[in-house]
Amino acid sequence: MGRPVAAALAAERPENTWECTHIGGDRFAANVLVLPHGLYYGQVLPSEAPRLVAAHESGQLLLERHRGRSAYTAPVQAAQHFTRQRTGNLSVDSHPPLSVERVAEGVWDVQLEDAPTLRVATTQHRSDSGLTCKAPGPGTFRGFTRAGS
Repeated sequence: MGRPVAAALAAERPENTWECTHIGGDRFAANVLVLPHGLYYGQVLPSEAPRLVAAHESGQLLLERHRGRSAYTAPVQAAQHFTRQRTGNLSVDSHPPLSVERVAEGVWDVQLEDAPTLRVATTQHRSDSGLTCKAPGPGTFRGFTRAGS
């Protein structure tokens, strides 16, 4: 599913588009990694390529497809997502982490710059299909919720 997205991105910015395989994420959906920021997007549609390019060039995230920044741990990525949803601040560099504390199994308190401490917790979700190309059958994947709110 990535080929059409790569073609759509190349139509927007051919000099800045590089196609590769298996960067991880969604099994059959197109994933986009924006460098040098290390921003991951998942389940990107070809029709969204112009919006993704425009958002990034203006220093913003396409939040509905944004999966996180590769330099940060999963709890930080989740806290940033929930904070961006709440504040509407979609700046690429908004809400950098100040601290992360594991407070229980699968639960973290994350302090972001310019935001109150947020507690996030892992959740397990069952997939109806394999999660990877070589998966023998359905499996589970991890998600996050805002805990205590």
